[in-house]
Amino acid sequence: MKKDDIINRRDFFKFGFKKSGNIVGKQIQKKVPRIGVRPPGAVDEDEFLLLCSRCTDCINACPHDVIFKPSFAETKIYGETPFLDLKHKACEFCVDFPCISACTKGALVKTEETPVIGTAKVYKEHCLGAQGQYCDYCSRSCPKEFNALTIGEDRVPIIDETACVGCGKCEYICPSQTGKAIEIRWITPK
Repeated sequence: MKKDDIINRRDFFKFGFKKSGNIVGKQIQKKVPRIGVRPPGAVDEDEFLLLCSRCTDCINACPHDVIFKPSFAETKIYGETPFLDLKHKACEFCVDFPCISACTKGALVKTEETPVIGTAKVYKEHCLGAQGQYCDYCSRSCPKEFNALTIGEDRVPIIDETACVGCGKCEYICPSQTGKAIEIRWITPK
């Protein structure tokens, strides 16, 4: 056995718990739907659930009160971990990402690129433009630096999934009374 192949006891158990947690976590997540989108910089969901200490530091650091910690009854297996409340407020993608800086456990990680927390999905049946009404709230709310949303010839929003970061401004501003015409869907971090 080479010296590089030696693993200490802590790393052995850490590796074992991570692997078994990934297998069990994936099986449970297939049965229990997610309730929302994670804060910017969130690592892969399985790793996030292992690393997040539920300390609320990211919640307290958010200057716009977008991050919240649902009750255990609401989250079930997600165990009072932080989510974004995009139905009531949009993520402002702060320049310095105080939520990421506040996380000392590694569940939220700063990278060189702008973190992508989700992507917008259009529900044409709720879209006022698709119903013949004039509405451009979503396209006007999309931050110009991302330029991820335009209005098509049929008045329905078109999402550029390569530019959308999932800030939620389009979802938040949507005035449809029958249901949101745009919703941010969580995507797995790479």
